[in-house]
Amino acid sequence: MGIDIEAVKKAIKIPEFKHTELLEVALTHPSYIYEDRNLDKQQQVKQERDYRRLAILGDAIFNAVVIDYLHKNDSTLNQGKITDFKNNLVSREKACEFAHKLNLRNICRLGGSAKDKDIATAIAVRTHHLCRDVACNVSTMVPNVLIDVSTAI
Repeated sequence: MGIDIEAVKKAIKIPEFKHTELLEVALTHPSYIYEDRNLDKQQQVKQERDYRRLAILGDAIFNAVVIDYLHKNDSTLNQGKITDFKNNLVSREKACEFAHKLNLRNICRLGGSAKDKDIATAIAVRTHHLCRDVACNVSTMVPNVLIDVSTAI
């Protein structure tokens, strides 16, 4: 399965994105890499390393941008308040919303193990919510791996 690069560029609202190979790396989760029979072990390790580096870099850049924004827009905030705001803005819940908004479930490459794990997680979360009389739609659940992919973008 190939990644529809034009759909990705549209989703991230950067139609002129030039380094599409980075999108391919960012949207190919290691669970897919290790199930790809066309790659030898050395290629798999390299692709996973490239993916992890993009995820770390994306996470660091996003954190830096948020902190810079908070600092520039409210000079009265001290370090503790900036950290609190940043942690709220850069939470897994916000990353989940971002992944859902980008429709990552249908855009990225996930291996079968990641898909199965996320279905089980979604069912467990749905069951937990139903026990608390809270409705939850499994089809809109965003797996943890998609949250990880969103940081790589």
